[in-house]
Formats: sequence, structure tokens, C-alpha cells
Amino acid sequence: MRKTDTIIEARNLKKCYETGESRKGNGWTVEVLQGCSLAVKQGEYVAVMGRSGGGKTTLLRILGLTLRPTEGTVFFQGRDTGDLWEEELADIRRRDIGFVYQDFQLLDSLSALHNIILPGLLDKRKGDGLKEQAFRLGERFGLQKDLLGKAPYELSGGEKQRVAICRALINNPALVLADEPTGNLDEKSAGLVAGMLKEIHEIMGKTIIMVTHNPQLARQADRTCILREGRMTEN
Repeated sequence: MRKTDTIIEARNLKKCYETGESRKGNGWTVEVLQGCSLAVKQGEYVAVMGRSGGGKTTLLRILGLTLRPTEGTVFFQGRDTGDLWEEELADIRRRDIGFVYQDFQLLDSLSALHNIILPGLLDKRKGDGLKEQAFRLGERFGLQKDLLGKAPYELSGGEKQRVAICRALINNPALVLADEPTGNLDEKSAGLVAGMLKEIHEIMGKTIIMVTHNPQLARQADRTCILREGRMTEN
């Protein structure tokens, strides 16, 4: 696959959290990211690894425009996101970025089908066309129509993650961000999800940035980056 222009770039990101209280009543500042930089080209599949608590999820949230860095800049398709209003950031998140989470983040009050189409409904797309698209995605990734009528609590972990991946794709995003997508799955389901991500990259042509602790899963990416002491290095 030919890699073209940079779709997203983070420059010198720093993220600090205030946490705890000392005996004198002063808080501590924890600097999770310490000048982290990463550039990803359109069509790349990038795995991000590193120790637990090292800032990988924080980085993914910043790249997904759901968290502001303390310092540094994120460019999305050449635009400095620091200059954008919250409404503009929300439009990018909804239309251009698909999110896949370790804990699925499905709504139990909705059917699997309505979980999938929810981002499209929020983007004011017509429901009938969305449902047809959801059924096509479900068929592609092994979700039968009768299963899509069930609530998430009636599904297995692997089925929930497949629903979540279909939801991430419903608005045809340019970028998919996956945070430990196999972390809560058994070996068989993890293998199925790994295959889905590979297809999303190689066949559907999506750019993927994936946080994972799984070296085998990371090996299917084009490259692996290591987040170490708040900075990014190539493996």
C-alpha cells in the first residue's frame, strides 16, 4: 500500500496531571508525556507499545481530539487543531476518526444495530441508509442480522468488539484509533479482531493507530513505536 501525505502529526506533546496531596497540602504534578512526537501517513498502520501507566492512552486521547495537551500541537490533515473551536473538533471526531476501546463502550440501552449507527445519527444522516450500511458491515465481520437486534449485555466479548469496530467504521473515517482492542478478549476472539484490523487496513485502506501490549498483534502493523519515559522512539 502506498503511503501518501501525513494524516496526523503530534509535535512535542506534554501532558501534566495534578494528583495527590502532600502533608503540607501541596499537590504533585505528574508529567505523563514529556515532549512526545509522532507523525503518521495516510494508509499507515502504526502500533504503539510501552509500559502500563506510561501515557499510551493519554496519547491516543490527545490524537483523538478528546483531550487537550498541556503543551504541544496536533495537526490533523494539515490543520492545527489548537486553533479550532470545540464544535469543529467534534465534527472531526464524529466524521473523520473512528474509536475502538478495550472496554467496548457500548450502550446497553440500545441494540447492537443502534449502537453501530449512533455516530451516523449524530451526524444527521438518514436512518434507513445507515441501517443498510450497518448490515453490510456486520455481514463483512461475521455479525448476523438477528445478533444485531440484541442488546450488548447479551453478546460475548468478541461480538461486542466486532459491534464496536462496525460502529467505528459507520461514518467511513479517515483514521481509526484502537486502544488495546484485544485486551479483554480470549485468544480466539483476539485473533478474529486482529484479522478485522488487518482487513480494515489492507482492504479498506484505513489508517490505524493502535495501542497494544500484544507483540504478536503489533507485528501486523507497518511499524511499532515505543512510548518510553514520555517520549516516542521507533522499535
